[in-house]
Amino acid sequence: MMLYCLPRDGQGIFFPYLDELPDALAEDASFDDIHPTYRDRLMKWNGRWIAVTVDGDLFNGYFRKDLFENKQNRQDFKKQFNYELNIPETWKEYHDIAQFFTGRKDAQGNLLYGTSEAFAFGGQQFWDIFSRASAYTNHPDHPGAQFFHPETMAPQINNPGWIRAVTEYVDILQYCPPDAINFDIVKVREAFISGKTAMALDWGDIAQISADPEKSSIVGKVGFFVLPGTRTVWNIKKQDWDTMQHPHMAPFLAFGGWVAGVPLNSKHKKAAWDYIMWYTNPKNSLKDVVTSGTGINPYRFTHFTSIDAWTKALSYQAASEYLSVLQESLDAPCAALDLRLPGLHRYTRSFEIQLTRALKKEITIKAALNTVAQKWDEITNELGRHRQLSIYRSSMGLPPLNKNKFLIIQGGKMAYKQTILVLTLLLCVCVNLSASEKNSMLLDFPRQPQQNPGAYYSTKNCGMKHPNIQI
Repeated sequence: MMLYCLPRDGQGIFFPYLDELPDALAEDASFDDIHPTYRDRLMKWNGRWIAVTVDGDLFNGYFRKDLFENKQNRQDFKKQFNYELNIPETWKEYHDIAQFFTGRKDAQGNLLYGTSEAFAFGGQQFWDIFSRASAYTNHPDHPGAQFFHPETMAPQINNPGWIRAVTEYVDILQYCPPDAINFDIVKVREAFISGKTAMALDWGDIAQISADPEKSSIVGKVGFFVLPGTRTVWNIKKQDWDTMQHPHMAPFLAFGGWVAGVPLNSKHKKAAWDYIMWYTNPKNSLKDVVTSGTGINPYRFTHFTSIDAWTKALSYQAASEYLSVLQESLDAPCAALDLRLPGLHRYTRSFEIQLTRALKKEITIKAALNTVAQKWDEITNELGRHRQLSIYRSSMGLPPLNKNKFLIIQGGKMAYKQTILVLTLLLCVCVNLSASEKNSMLLDFPRQPQQNPGAYYSTKNCGMKHPNIQI
């Protein structure tokens, strides 16, 4: 058997070499216990069961209950922002809360900062920003459009949704601890559990770490929230913003978790599948998810309902609230999947390079994302656009795109480029003809003054309305 993480270079590279789960095992009752977001969207590839979830991963929000419930804080927040201090439903509210708490003090007189996020190059920063961008770029009517156009594989990383998300990400840095630009996910956790920040974004790990009195100074003071949403979502088809009646929530399955599979050439397939089913069964997996430090987060319904099993690490109330937030995230109709594609690390590395430059104010956000989009196009072309598109659609749970439709779309783009080329050539011909006319006129009328030489090269001779072109 093999244990692998979902992102990496994507199941798309080796799914043809993985054995399909036997029908008898897929009909096992324990199979239905796996949450369908993992079971139906991450364990399947092109309609085939090729893996079994071992770990469930998605980003969540954490907040200091004692700070949010403080009467003075609530009064001051309401006065400043004209609405009640509650867990953030939108990224705008998240920003307001981070701004509000930065510079305030807790009950012990310790200086506070608004939030804790990952900003370090190579320190999970791209998962942080992916989690923020999911709300702005995952339109409910156009699934699979967060990273690439699902019909052309054109990068979407520089569309207005991404520009807004990255702008807010760069802006939130000022409401984090002074050294936050160097925060990887471990330092994110340390800042929060040491009491420095009012909020944090992370996988499920903070829940248990913050409840450990040997590691945390905020035991019993932590609350949880689903990743914020937004009231405006970028529509890839209309190329415009859509306003939502209620906050659009798109919780992001950052990393997506670990899965187990069996190589197609295995000589012991039955034994391998039996072991996987035993290792991941409800009883064994429950021990993994409730044990702090395993890095394994809930993915079965029994993980969410067996609250008593969590009480060694969390209070009953905290466990109940934590598990409710996880399940609410997974139940969200627009829960967003991570990028799973050959060349993944080339894509994400090129993104992180420019993102880090933007964080350091070395380049504008728009210029940074335009550079990333250009690089992503180069990577896609190098690896094969149609191949990458097929894998991308499969990874997003979209049906295969008819190859003829792909060729028509690409042909249309090519025809457009060829039309521009032809018009350019015609323009050059007209310019040359005009130049010849000018020379002839100069020979015929050598004493005629040339008040406006550009007039001889006007494209009006081609029947085109265009400013005069100077040669």
